[in-house]
Amino acid sequence: MTNNDLIMQPRGDATRDKLLNAAIDVFGRYGFDGATTRKLADTAGVNLQAIPYYFGGKEGLFIAAAYQEGRPDHMAQRRAGRAMGAGE
Repeated sequence: MTNNDLIMQPRGDATRDKLLNAAIDVFGRYGFDGATTRKLADTAGVNLQAIPYYFGGKEGLFIAAAYQEGRPDHMAQRRAGRAMGAGE
C-alpha cells in the first residue's frame, strides 16, 4: 500500500461528502423550501442526478445533512475550521 492509497478517497464517497457539506451550507442559508436541488448540486460541484442516487432526493439529503451536522466529530471539525478562519 502506498501513501496515495491512504489519501485517496473513493469517488463516490467524495461526491457524497461534497453534497453533505454543500447541503449544510445551502439548507442553512435558504431553508428546506428555498434550497433547490440545482443549487445544492451546483454548490457541491456535482451532477444534479447525484442527489437522488446517493440520498433518494432532497428530503433524504436534508436528513443526512442534519445527522452529519449533529455528529460530535463533525461539529469539532467545523469549530476548528471557524477558529482558523476557514469558510470566510
